[in-house]
Amino acid sequence: MQIPTMTLSIEAPLAPDCHRSRVAWQAQRFLSEAASQLGDLVRLSSHSQQQTWRQALHAVEQVSATLAQVARPPLRSRRYRYSLDWRRTFAAMLRERREERGLSRQQLAERCKLSIGTIRNIETLRVHPEIDTIERIVSVKELGLSLVLLGLPDRASEREASQLTPARADLRDHSG
Repeated sequence: MQIPTMTLSIEAPLAPDCHRSRVAWQAQRFLSEAASQLGDLVRLSSHSQQQTWRQALHAVEQVSATLAQVARPPLRSRRYRYSLDWRRTFAAMLRERREERGLSRQQLAERCKLSIGTIRNIETLRVHPEIDTIERIVSVKELGLSLVLLGLPDRASEREASQLTPARADLRDHSG
């Protein structure tokens, strides 16, 4: 089996293009897993096949090194990792509040601009919701939920605090 060789040229920094660097970062993560699997193949293969797998591994490592020139992890993960207990509590609270307010899943989905399947999957613990999804649900006033009530940081206040200069932050702290 002949492994094609690849040469990639990447121009110097693509700094303003965050999307491209994030995609490169994700591709590099996948290639890291592929390299690990190829390493296993090298060890598990017969001596005659090992050279082929080593060539493939070398090609993957070259592409990964090229991606490393532009790959940047996202500034913040879109997905928080919540414990199963937190997710159970959130799902139960969401279902309880929705039913108390007389909202069907369809009505809630329409109000927070999500699919009914997403609401169902959150309530039945089939998905690990992203923070943006949780924020959309919390934005439905009838539910009476807040990020603080759920034990999550309020990103709007985090952004506001990060934009304050030290002097203005000091004023805010004393304005009581």
